[in-house]
Amino acid sequence: MYVYLPVYQKLIQNLKDENYTMISYARKSPTAKDDANGIILLEAMCNRLKERSAVDHIFVSVCSKVSDPLNERDKNKDSKLLAKLNTIGDTQGKIHALL
Repeated sequence: MYVYLPVYQKLIQNLKDENYTMISYARKSPTAKDDANGIILLEAMCNRLKERSAVDHIFVSVCSKVSDPLNERDKNKDSKLLAKLNTIGDTQGKIHALL
């Protein structure tokens, strides 16, 4: 994987040089385990997106299944959590940004 990382990052930088904005999305599946661990994992995903993909904005879904319809995800907002993760918003924010 790391062999391709510099090539991938160069591609991203070329797009940014052409004034593209890198937007990404991270999602954490619901689990029966401790929520704190899920938040740590989601935070790690966001950090990797910033480090490896140089994303400008990240939307997150704190707890949703892949089969959940997009318009049903993140109905209950957690603004403090989104601020802690240093993201631009949740799935609902992503939908509104794309419209």
